Amino acid sequence: MSILQINKIHILGYIHLKKEIMDFLFDSGAVEIIDTDSGIQRSFTPVNISEIDKKLSELDFAISFLRKFAEEKIKSVLCSNEFYEKIISEFNYEYILQFCKNAEMSFAKIKNSKEKLLSQKNGFLPWLSLDVKMDLVKDTATASVFSGFLPATNLKKVGEKIGKDVYIETISQNKKYAYFVLICDKDKTTEAVETLKECGFSKTVFPSESLSVKEYINGIERELKALLDEEKLLLDDIKKRLSALEKLMIIYDYFYNIKIKTTAGNFLNETKETFYLCGWILSKKAEELKSEIEKKYPETEIYFTKPAPAEDVPVFIGNNRFTKPFNFVTELYGHPVSGGIDPSPLLAPFFVIFFGFCLTDAAYGVILTILSFIVLKKMRLAEDMSKFFHLMFYSGLSTIILGAVTGGWFGDLFDRMPSGFYFLKNFKNSLIMEKINPATQPLNFLVLALILGSIQVLFGLLINLYYQLKLKNIFFAVFQQIPTIIIQFVLIALVISGIGIISFGKNVSVALFLILGLSMLSIAFTQWKINNAVGEKLFWSIFTNYSIITGNFLADTLSYARLFALGLSTGLMAMAVNEISFLVLKLPYYIGVIPMIIFLVAGHLLNIAINMLGAYVHTSRLQYLEFFSKFYISGGRVFKPFGEIRKYTIQAR
Repeated sequence: MSILQINKIHILGYIHLKKEIMDFLFDSGAVEIIDTDSGIQRSFTPVNISEIDKKLSELDFAISFLRKFAEEKIKSVLCSNEFYEKIISEFNYEYILQFCKNAEMSFAKIKNSKEKLLSQKNGFLPWLSLDVKMDLVKDTATASVFSGFLPATNLKKVGEKIGKDVYIETISQNKKYAYFVLICDKDKTTEAVETLKECGFSKTVFPSESLSVKEYINGIERELKALLDEEKLLLDDIKKRLSALEKLMIIYDYFYNIKIKTTAGNFLNETKETFYLCGWILSKKAEELKSEIEKKYPETEIYFTKPAPAEDVPVFIGNNRFTKPFNFVTELYGHPVSGGIDPSPLLAPFFVIFFGFCLTDAAYGVILTILSFIVLKKMRLAEDMSKFFHLMFYSGLSTIILGAVTGGWFGDLFDRMPSGFYFLKNFKNSLIMEKINPATQPLNFLVLALILGSIQVLFGLLINLYYQLKLKNIFFAVFQQIPTIIIQFVLIALVISGIGIISFGKNVSVALFLILGLSMLSIAFTQWKINNAVGEKLFWSIFTNYSIITGNFLADTLSYARLFALGLSTGLMAMAVNEISFLVLKLPYYIGVIPMIIFLVAGHLLNIAINMLGAYVHTSRLQYLEFFSKFYISGGRVFKPFGEIRKYTIQAR
């Protein structure tokens, strides 16, 4: 399908051309270089990878540091090649790296100092009313002085236990603690120490300064203010250097790609005179690359080989710009194996139709389409996000069409509009296909969902038939896969006949049952042939037929009824929002107008968000479980060519 053929490329050249050829391959981005084990002596590059890693680490730190202070959170830089080269050659990034390191250390120092001062301040705040100099709160020749705090309930107990000749002055007290100074005779020191310890006393040590506590705290506050001023100056200095942030991102990508080049060089095998390189290349680019290298370096030998059956061949999906967004759905499940089938273009029409089927509201589709278009045009997106919003754009268009034919425009909002807006109702009614209107013909809507499901299940079985023929599994394709498809067709025909849509005659019905029986016998015969033990032969002969009928025909097909359920629920929730909004409008004196508008807008926005999520999840589920299970084999390794990779910069085109 759209998995492109990949071959092996072998390049043998003189050692003095190694760097030039590696640079050429890097710029071309066409070859994934692989390690080889051919027994040739390998001479690793003298460039120290650890030095590059250290540089990248320093740059990453500086970028993260400056990002914290940028008002706009810059994720990537759009720059031309000229600007990119200019920054690399002219920008003194070492100075900025050192500045960021110093600034980080300064912030840490300021922070530690602030925490220390605040701790000191908070420790002395309860002593603010102490009216003596702090250096006087100490023992004298005849008295012992204790300053500190203990649980408030124990303060009275201290005085009672020590007895007379003790002076206690309470400085402050809160619900938990009492802060006090206790003065006693020297001969009562031991008794005082034991009593205080017993009562949970914690000592407060005052600085030996001839200052009151208030003066000391004022000094702390002046120091804190000085630190805040220093911090402000540092912030101003950082903001002046924020213009370097984008330049650092460019420098990071430059060194990152040097690392890629250096690492790739270690995959080459070398002798004193020659080097050998092996890798993967897309077949369609092989001859063009060979021609360019031989033109520049005619003495170089280049040849191509087919991958061996057991080799780990990477996978490259080559869809066009219309089907490429659907790679997003496939990649979330897993890349196809080499030689497998890419389901992205195959699921594309089903995905957008099923998504629209789940929303079934044209107005919601218009909103989704416009929002997706604006995001794609106005925002710089990574490749995966670009795929996603393209996917939503296509799904929005599908929702507009399916919403219009089923009559959904913000639910039944157009039917509730005043007579002056009657033209909206006429416009809506002119587009409705009444036979599939979920509001009036829900059964037909369900049948349509099951028909679409049957078509996709059959399509998946046909793809598997093609895949088996491609692999030359002729026996399996003829005796199992074709009968499986026939069983699906026959059972659908019997159901159609049974419910009276088409009436078959007796002979036709007998023929259908005969074909069904022969197909089941063919499948049983296949399982009998491909299994070994008699027990396995019997089990798989019966179980395979059972799983085809209950799995493909019943379970998988009925699973598409979720399209009906989600499509119906979107409309019903929208109608509920409208009903509540117009009930609010009936409040007297027109006081309900503004609440009605708010509820109407908020309710529909919430409904869009919830049902968009449901539409995406369940539509993807149908692809993964009901469609992929028929033919898809995942687990492929993505083709990653040797070339420039940018983490922070986007090349302007």
